[in-house]
Amino acid sequence: MRRGEIVLRKTSTDLTEGNIPRLIIMFALPILVGQIFQNLYNSVDAIVVGKCVGTTALAAVSSGADIAQLLVGFFTGLSTGCGVLFARYFGAKDNVKLHDSIHTALAFAIVLGLAMALIGIIFTPFLLSVVGCPDDVYAEAATYLRIYLAGILFTSIYNVGAGILRAVGDSKSPFYYLVLSSVVNIILDLTFVVAFKMGVAGAAVATVISQLSSVCLVFRKLIVTDDVYKLTLSQLKIDKQLVLQVIDLGLPAAIQSSLISISNLFVQRYINSFGSSAMAGIGAAKKIDKFVGLISQSIGLSVTTFVSQNHGAGKLDRAFKGIKCCLIINVVMIIVMG
Repeated sequence: MRRGEIVLRKTSTDLTEGNIPRLIIMFALPILVGQIFQNLYNSVDAIVVGKCVGTTALAAVSSGADIAQLLVGFFTGLSTGCGVLFARYFGAKDNVKLHDSIHTALAFAIVLGLAMALIGIIFTPFLLSVVGCPDDVYAEAATYLRIYLAGILFTSIYNVGAGILRAVGDSKSPFYYLVLSSVVNIILDLTFVVAFKMGVAGAAVATVISQLSSVCLVFRKLIVTDDVYKLTLSQLKIDKQLVLQVIDLGLPAAIQSSLISISNLFVQRYINSFGSSAMAGIGAAKKIDKFVGLISQSIGLSVTTFVSQNHGAGKLDRAFKGIKCCLIINVVMIIVMG
């Protein structure tokens, strides 16, 4: 099958037609639940390590979590920007441009993920010094962070792959993959930390393997589908013009997603000065706080896809109606959760 000849199948969802509130809510729900499971990665690590290893181990995981979240947030933002481009071409029914942008974005994500993983591993001591990691926690924090950052490549690839699926209206598949990989993470955490007594290293290895499993699932979906977003590995390439578009749309979102994590690094530095008990306590509280904000993030991802598809289809009035609908839903949910 040549590019541009791929036909639209039922696995994708056209958000340019139909009831706007219903479409947005039904599209956002799998994203919300999927994000809850994605955030369970580090939370499960913290729970298992805190219960089975001790306070300093929990502090080590918490200390590395903010640094890891900085890079995860960057790739999440980048994938959101990529999703805008994908959804725009999908809405415009430009299958050739959609095909090329998908293959370019995934190739770029692989290269960038490898580079970020390497930089993160090398600069782990510097990153821990930025947050003022205490001496009694440092060794375990460095071990956890290095292993965790080695798997940042899989985070990069998964986020772009999930962004492709969301851009074409499929928010359910990423949800299923995150549920399965979270179950894998829990099983491996208990195996490596409790059974094999591997400590924080076991928790980190469990997370990396579970992230790899989600990448395998999303790649399988992209490769076997006959839909417009079909992936052909031999056609992965970096098109200069499309990369510039990806950077133009994705970099601002990536930086925005990272800003809060950057500020949290300096907050964490002051918390760390109070010792491992304070680090463990604030780390546990942050896990709860993070879940509360997931509804707004899910609505935000929904409106991004909705607006991009309708913008590509030239339906600007419908796009603005979608924005208003999302704002109302978001305000109501923020009040309820607050």
